[in-house]
Amino acid sequence: PLLSDTDTATAWRAAYTLARMRSAAAARAMLAATRHPSVDVRDHAARGLARSLTGDSHGQMARQRLRELSRDSSARVRTTALRVLAGYGPGNGGAFADALRDDDANVRITAASFAHLALDSASADWLTVWRSDSSFTFRRALAEAGLRRGALREQWKPWRDDPEWQRRAAAAELDGMGPAAE
Repeated sequence: PLLSDTDTATAWRAAYTLARMRSAAAARAMLAATRHPSVDVRDHAARGLARSLTGDSHGQMARQRLRELSRDSSARVRTTALRVLAGYGPGNGGAFADALRDDDANVRITAASFAHLALDSASADWLTVWRSDSSFTFRRALAEAGLRRGALREQWKPWRDDPEWQRRAAAAELDGMGPAAE
């Protein structure tokens, strides 16, 4: 009942507590709380919709609600929704594809981390997404996701000899994640 309290301070604390407790019994209440007017309540309610908590009975509703929250007015809520939605695996690619074009850099970077859920290995969109944001953090996250699909290797290979140590370090780490033959 505290999740729907008119005092926002009470409601977000209830959502925070339930999300931290990782209570499967609270899944239905957390679904309802994702529609709360408070950003804090929606953010913590999204955290409480992890796949391990919603199970079969609430999983489909939670996925749908998280997809909706990935378009929330708050960038923080969008980021949280994407992180939680990633735990549900394939089938949510549309939410990640849309988020790759988000106005907020943090949302784009989070989406880039899970781009392998949105783009398949044959997709020419990998290059389009790579070119859409030239920030190192975005490209680093996208390169790692690309490795999971065998994409973008040629785009980050020049980092191996880059004057900036961060790019050389990222290339070494990415090489370590790739196939042993590489």
